[in-house]
Amino acid sequence: MSKLHHRRGFTLVELLVVIAIIGILVGLLLPAVQAAREAARRMQCSNNLKQIGLSFHNYASSHKKFPPGFLFFDPRMSGRGDRVNRQPGWGWQTMILPYVEQGNIFNQIVFDGRGMTDAPNNEIINQPVPFALCPSSGDPQHIQLGPDTLPVNPGIASSNYLGVAGSFVASAYYNQPAGRKNGMTIEDRSIKFGDVTDGTSNTLIVGEVAFSGNGKNFGSGGFLWDPKWYGSFQTRGGLARADGPECVMRAGQFRMNPPSVVSANVKRNSFKSRHTGGAQFALADGSVHFISENIDHTQTGWGPVNNGSVPWSQVGTFQRLCSRNDGQVASIDL
Repeated sequence: MSKLHHRRGFTLVELLVVIAIIGILVGLLLPAVQAAREAARRMQCSNNLKQIGLSFHNYASSHKKFPPGFLFFDPRMSGRGDRVNRQPGWGWQTMILPYVEQGNIFNQIVFDGRGMTDAPNNEIINQPVPFALCPSSGDPQHIQLGPDTLPVNPGIASSNYLGVAGSFVASAYYNQPAGRKNGMTIEDRSIKFGDVTDGTSNTLIVGEVAFSGNGKNFGSGGFLWDPKWYGSFQTRGGLARADGPECVMRAGQFRMNPPSVVSANVKRNSFKSRHTGGAQFALADGSVHFISENIDHTQTGWGPVNNGSVPWSQVGTFQRLCSRNDGQVASIDL
């Protein structure tokens, strides 16, 4: 007579132990996977900035100068912009399109005094550029305009990379004293290699920014100042003041990666990223570096520096890196 053999299964306790062990292993593995993914995203962000930095040099090879930071004047000299009403206006990002294999977009834009939301430009500025967004940011490809402006659907193509205007707030503006306009991207002016007396390897030219919000009113200060790839837009009926240089440039006045509790003014005028510990920047020599948010920084206005009460040697390293001609060469390897 044959004997019956009974297979013993897992008890409930054993099953729970196995599940607990698997959970622990997954918990240990997950941070490593996330770290690897962030490293890949950061590398892609670095490649984006590398492409942008090289485009500045390709532009300079053709024009003997770097692209202007922001133009209220028509880049093809067939029309003239309006500084007072901030219309129309085009950023340095638009100028480099032919040098980053996006000439097909550039050639569609009409620069005869028309703004971003004028036809046919309103059908062009919604085209996102592949390298305009940092993959770590999670930011949308488009920014919707406010309810009191002419709608552009699905919105204006956004960007996580802005030009470095200089060391101080308002460094980018055309109506500021010459000493304050000390960066690489300035309104209605193109910087030449000879203007970079601190050396291209010691001068920042493009840096990271990051949004917070839903694509309509970001924590960076609202839709008027949110970074857009192509430049500023044109209002209708005086309902809203169109944005100017703030949407394509930043200055080094404020510390990187400010906390969420700071004012909207600080948020919309600072460089920031969603990389841990700092942000990435392209230098004027075309190289790309990650700069720690703990880099030496002194929130100093332009006035004290100008009148001599605060010498440049006492201004923070980050602000000096944002300047092309302060005479106090700051190393990027700090």
